Amino acid sequence: MDLDTFYTAVQKGNVQTVRRGLDAGVDLRVKKKWGLSDDQTSLHVASLHGQTKVAALLIEHGADLEARDDRFQETPLHRAAAGGRTGTCKLLIRHGADVTARDE
Repeated sequence: MDLDTFYTAVQKGNVQTVRRGLDAGVDLRVKKKWGLSDDQTSLHVASLHGQTKVAALLIEHGADLEARDDRFQETPLHRAAAGGRTGTCKLLIRHGADVTARDE
């Protein structure tokens, strides 16, 4: 599965397509320019858009909770908090996201 298809599924919360991408071996460490944002992981995208079920699936498959985007050095938790995505914030914190992490 190509990254554009995977990231679109992540953004829209399409769990089935995300699962297919994971089964096909999509690398969760890859950072991609997506929308107006600089290079970020799929967990950043799920977090920003409040796709909590997708975020949980990505975490299950080893997504890095502390990955930083290339421009602002934000973590997925920063993105979820900035978007007011309370449920996603709770999920990330429950799985050990660093609540003291600072961006630039």
